[in-house]
Amino acid sequence: MIEKVRTEIYELRSEPVETFENSLRAVLADLRSSIELSVDRSDCLLNHDVEREILAISVELLRNTVKHSGASVIEISIAKHENGHTYSYKDNGKGIDAHQSPGYGLRGILERCSSIESELTMASNELGTHFVIAIPQ
Repeated sequence: MIEKVRTEIYELRSEPVETFENSLRAVLADLRSSIELSVDRSDCLLNHDVEREILAISVELLRNTVKHSGASVIEISIAKHENGHTYSYKDNGKGIDAHQSPGYGLRGILERCSSIESELTMASNELGTHFVIAIPQ
């Protein structure tokens, strides 16, 4: 178990060697998931630190979706606008129990958002969960 935790921590901290989308598809393959993944970046370029944190956030969200939601589709988009970028992650799973306290994964996501001075909002119901991260310029 200790080795598994070490491996996961290393993977979260390691530099991506593939494209953003290919990295996420590799995670789904490692998890043996058949969830349909759609990624739309609209040719958005993020600085290296922001890119690394957004990838780590995406990996954590993917793992949570596979483990808990029962979703069949995940849609991720990153769009540029005049004040920065907007990251969106949607799944069509069963949603998150609003009465349950946030786990380590969500706390880690909030910390990562804070480290890149971004704001996270979340909406969830029985039709799925939607995370939005406002990334300033």
